[in-house]
Amino acid sequence: MLPAYGVLVGEYVSSTREQGKWLHAVLTINAGSVQYQAAVDVNEPNGLFQYQILDNLDLKLLTPVSPLASGWHHLDSNPTSGFRTLGGHPKAAM
Repeated sequence: MLPAYGVLVGEYVSSTREQGKWLHAVLTINAGSVQYQAAVDVNEPNGLFQYQILDNLDLKLLTPVSPLASGWHHLDSNPTSGFRTLGGHPKAAM
């Protein structure tokens, strides 16, 4: 469990890979005047990471976060904050 949840609104800059105990893709994101790095677990030893485009996603699910400005925004872990685990959402099922 993470100590905090949030959404980062920004622009993708680049990605690199980093090998610690687990292989990660490290994404660099510009958000306002701050540059963030986010680690993403990867499945492949080549450092590539998989992503999914969610067609026909009900955009009302994102209503609480859609008007947010560039930057990091804390989200409470409750149904009305905009916090979602899309991986468990039926539209995100692989």
